[in-house]
Amino acid sequence: MGGMLFYQFFPTFIELNDKITSLMIGIPEPQIPHPEPIPQPPVPEPVPAPIPGPVPSPVPEPIPEPVPETVPAPIPQTVPAPIPQTIPAPI
Repeated sequence: MGGMLFYQFFPTFIELNDKITSLMIGIPEPQIPHPEPIPQPPVPEPVPAPIPGPVPSPVPEPIPEPVPETVPAPIPQTVPAPIPQTIPAPI
């Protein structure tokens, strides 16, 4: 079986001899027509089968309630108490 593969891909001695002879004499080589490739039908892509099971109903998105704006309360400003002046007592 291996010998059959060898002869499919490599020319025989007779073919090589004919080629060398034609090159020496200058006779053009006979052109062997290549067989036309047989068109292959396109292979369809496999479509994944749907997974059986219950169809979930769409969940409505909750509407956020408007948050009232909070105004910060004014910070009361503390006025520092006056420092009492100590008057030295007469000695």
